[in-house]
Amino acid sequence: MGLRIGQTVPADWWIPGQSEDNVIPGTCEITKEGGIVAKLHRNPLRSAGQASLLAAPLEDIPLLHGSIFGTPVTLVDCRMGPATTKFTPQADIELRPWLALEGLLLGDEELVVSEAQVRLRHQRIWASWSPFSYEFEESSLQPKRLAYHAPAGRVTAIPGGTLSIEDDSVFWPRPQQGDAEIKSQCKFVVSLDSPLPLRDFLPQYILPLETLISLATTSIARIESLHVTDKSWIASATESGRSNLLKVWFGRSPSQDDFRDITSQDLLFLLSDYRWEEVGGNLFSILPNWRYIIDQWITLINRNYRWPIPRFLTAVTIVEAVDRMLYLDNVSDRAKEYDQIASNVDAALASVAGLNSKRRARIRKLIANSYEPSLEDRLKRLSVRVACGLVPLNLPDNWAKRVAALRNQISHGLPAVHDLARDHRGAQVGEAILLHLLESLFLAELGFTTEELEKAMMRRAQLGWRASTISRNIDSLPES
Repeated sequence: MGLRIGQTVPADWWIPGQSEDNVIPGTCEITKEGGIVAKLHRNPLRSAGQASLLAAPLEDIPLLHGSIFGTPVTLVDCRMGPATTKFTPQADIELRPWLALEGLLLGDEELVVSEAQVRLRHQRIWASWSPFSYEFEESSLQPKRLAYHAPAGRVTAIPGGTLSIEDDSVFWPRPQQGDAEIKSQCKFVVSLDSPLPLRDFLPQYILPLETLISLATTSIARIESLHVTDKSWIASATESGRSNLLKVWFGRSPSQDDFRDITSQDLLFLLSDYRWEEVGGNLFSILPNWRYIIDQWITLINRNYRWPIPRFLTAVTIVEAVDRMLYLDNVSDRAKEYDQIASNVDAALASVAGLNSKRRARIRKLIANSYEPSLEDRLKRLSVRVACGLVPLNLPDNWAKRVAALRNQISHGLPAVHDLARDHRGAQVGEAILLHLLESLFLAELGFTTEELEKAMMRRAQLGWRASTISRNIDSLPES
């Protein structure tokens, strides 16, 4: 494309199917954050002779073609940004596409993907990927040479294809400086048996990988590099002398939430912590049910969300959602029993004066729904599923009751919450326990065995801080 981060260059734009004389001059910018912005000097929905203000209003554009220094570009799902129009054909219009494909001009029917290669921030640390190593002379601290040993790919089955982890390391000699730039890195490669529309492919296959690394590293794992291809593009790519593996630029700027350095000890889990080839694909089957839970979880990962009481309530909401997902209360034997009791009470009250059908229906509903477990009940049964993960916290026997009592105080605005507003330790203890429980449950759903789960939770540097916070401040939780 000839673009660099933070650079703006001239470009020509046109809507597929329009005549060649309707090419619109403009520019293309890659922002400092890595997002792509197209700027047009004429309304693309008008001909070259039409005044912009005298025609139909501006609209979003599903597909836009462009040429940047001779490189073809396809912009997908462009949204209109700031625009200035005049009584002449000239205008200044900003378009922010969902994404841009660099290398080919594709029609809407060609926007399908059968393979993608994506590299995410901190993925290398998660995978413990180190293909480069120094070889030393005997009895010497001076390195003799730099050796490269390509790690073997790691492949797992996923719905509709395979997912592999492959080497993406680079070695760039710099003759003028007399050295070289070396980067150890790896990438995910998604290969599908049948192509999938691009608009479906990214949320179904790329988003789960972003989610996996974000939760593993407890930081927002932005996309560092994404390339996509399909077999149907090969002919067009060969004819133009270009690769059919197209680089993807996104219109939105990637998250800048957290650029702290991390080590393997900071991660919730590593690739080596579990049997990737056997259970790596579980992520794609559990994610649809965990979507809401993970969206809430990400808010706790965001370090700008600092308020202890809202963080605790968010953690409660997440854990309750997990419990309701794992245990369908409305189909339990207990639910059927209470529904029968409600029916019997309703029949008995039919002859009571002053209780019309509307009032009896309210009573029946209260009885029928009273089977629902309390927060304490939910915490207890969830903790049983992952007891090995909670052992290192050394929690008292009544921890679930006390966490539930804290939630009730906050939710109902009881007098004790005014003290909590000044002393946050109770909320911090509650959040630490619930986050540990949530993380343990997630690893179990990914397919971790009891031994793998216990080992992963014990390895983390975060464990020491959590255990210390809980042991020192457990008395900040209400007794009942």
